[in-house]
Amino acid sequence: AGSYTARVEVCKTGLTDGFTSDESSRCKLYPRGNYKPVGLLQKFGERNEAAFGLMTGSFDKNVSGGVLRKNVATFTDEVDIDDGQFKNVTGIVSTLNKLKITGYDYSSGVYEGLAGKCDYQQIGMVDGQCRSWGNPLGEMYLESLRYFAGKTANSAFVASPATRDNEIGLTVTTWSDPFAATTVSDFGDRLCRRSSVINFNASVTSFDHNQWSGAADITNLGTSNVDSYTNQIGAAEGLYAPGKVWSVGRNGVDNNGYCSDKVITASGATAFSEVTGVCPEAPTQYGGYKMAGAALWAHVNPVRTDIAIPSSNKRAFKIDTYGVALATGTPRIRIPVPGQAGKFVFISPAYRLVHPSRGEGGGTLVDFKV
Repeated sequence: AGSYTARVEVCKTGLTDGFTSDESSRCKLYPRGNYKPVGLLQKFGERNEAAFGLMTGSFDKNVSGGVLRKNVATFTDEVDIDDGQFKNVTGIVSTLNKLKITGYDYSSGVYEGLAGKCDYQQIGMVDGQCRSWGNPLGEMYLESLRYFAGKTANSAFVASPATRDNEIGLTVTTWSDPFAATTVSDFGDRLCRRSSVINFNASVTSFDHNQWSGAADITNLGTSNVDSYTNQIGAAEGLYAPGKVWSVGRNGVDNNGYCSDKVITASGATAFSEVTGVCPEAPTQYGGYKMAGAALWAHVNPVRTDIAIPSSNKRAFKIDTYGVALATGTPRIRIPVPGQAGKFVFISPAYRLVHPSRGEGGGTLVDFKV
């Protein structure tokens, strides 16, 4: 028992024949003679070839949207370009370094206990409850579009005071327009900039389906277009073919929260835009698919109408969206179908929790024995 620090040595010369080609591409020799591991922030930020900002979820509003940690700006204020060391400033790196699972009681082995309403029989969540859980990724993404559109933070997503965030040193930044004229000298003509949102997801999406009213703040978007474009993606993916059923927690009509077969349609109560409950990981946790529709809309439509766009620039104020997803712990058994090469039956062990006063919950078992 106890806390331990694990350190990993990287970019070390003299090992076998030097760096492997893979590691070498991630190491940089700085002017002062030392190697440091580098990524996108250093590669494009140290020479101001790109500006970066950061938006994350919060511990106070853990099932609602996201908050801005750093405005889109130069990365050179966070790293010493002579030796590659990070500076002791509030920014992207310091924020990511502070994110952690918090509220765990090592003596009792529970997260916050009954006082924090995060005991092992937890069924549903509200903001401030089970503060280390909840992943409203779609609502965070919507906030990033509103940010590029020159709006202000959604007050429903910002806690005041941010007690839980403050406990671990996280700060929230006041929004500034990333396309304001005062920033043009740093990164060239604002009409020529390509804008991108990179979504990092280390868990399963949850609780991101119900707070999309902010889409109305973006001209020509609105919640109706979010739904419409989401349903277009469903059509492109072949979700509505006759006889097709899908394993989801809720489809708008059959809302049992089980990973059972459900019909998804192009419109109406069972439309793809109404589906929640990602299977097999979190069928009860209200993770939806609206982010995909919003991303499609922002890819083909400019998020700004208040700045004149020359006809020669077809990508101005349109947003490219990327996703980086880390695998979750989802056990499953793969069984070959006899006589049918390449076909398998998958068994995903799951649990169902029935509580006498809180209702039903469930999800994926993280370990099992056959």
